[in-house]
Amino acid sequence: MNTVSYTEPQVIANAGDFGRVKPWLHPLFMNVDALGTPPLDEMYAVIRLVMVTGATSCAIAAPSGTGKTFAIAKFRGALQRDYGDIPVVLYNALNLHANTIRGFFKNFLYGLGYDSAIGETGDLRQRVTNYLSDAARQSGTSTVILMVDEAQELRELDMQFLKDIFNALHNERVRLVSLLFGEAPKFYNVAASWPECIDARFAQHKCSLRGLNKQEDIVRVLREIDSAPFSIGSDDTWTSTLFPAAYAAGFRLENEAPSFVNALAKATRGKSLALPTANVFAAIKACVHAHWERDAADMVIGDDAWRQAVAWGRIAKAVAALSRGEPRIWQISA
Repeated sequence: MNTVSYTEPQVIANAGDFGRVKPWLHPLFMNVDALGTPPLDEMYAVIRLVMVTGATSCAIAAPSGTGKTFAIAKFRGALQRDYGDIPVVLYNALNLHANTIRGFFKNFLYGLGYDSAIGETGDLRQRVTNYLSDAARQSGTSTVILMVDEAQELRELDMQFLKDIFNALHNERVRLVSLLFGEAPKFYNVAASWPECIDARFAQHKCSLRGLNKQEDIVRVLREIDSAPFSIGSDDTWTSTLFPAAYAAGFRLENEAPSFVNALAKATRGKSLALPTANVFAAIKACVHAHWERDAADMVIGDDAWRQAVAWGRIAKAVAALSRGEPRIWQISA
């Protein structure tokens, strides 16, 4: 079996043969957030519990590499699917600090997509409140979901401003459900500094997004790739469109799980409690790309190919960096 160097990417001579989609245009390389993983399932179960029990908020810490960006996209889509009548507003807190109330509400309006934020402080606050209130009332639910990304950048002053919005909506009998996503370990420390009145409103429940830490997790990811539909209404799957000849002969990525897990264990010396999701997907993509032009009924990937893919995904380095961080302290309670 030929080996593939991941430091010298191979030229794909047959790109486009048989109408196949080029790997870099395939959903696996573009829409990974469409896939489910056990950690995402666990976290979304908590979010659904927040929704149905009348809770006000959940603070979610995600160590670097666990897929916070993918998680937010996945959860936003799932919320719109499961609670379609409830509006979901996404706000990114990165680099939107303000030292005044007026500055905060201007930045918040910009974050909501407004091109202009002209007016006095009271007017700006009212515009933010009206925006959220109108969205909730027009849906007929009197509820609005606010998802905040990069929440580790929120200062206590920012949280006081958000509390003003929460109180204004509460007075109008509108329920604001806040889902705060922040990078750990910084988010742990930031949230710990909030006074009780802030914590009760915006971190009523706390949990951490874990990495992939079981063989079952890896099997699930590979199975998702095997079964994910290539397009709406299509019988073709991600794997069948990548390797049509091998797929027709029975090849499935799920069956590669033992080799992949073995390569992961060797790279991390079997000591990893959590594998960064982003790096795991990088390894899968590298292995798939390396074998795309080798599609055949008798295609075999093999242990060495997975070892090289794991090296390309820089999983050992990512795991080491993750283990040096503060241990996970927010346990999922659902």
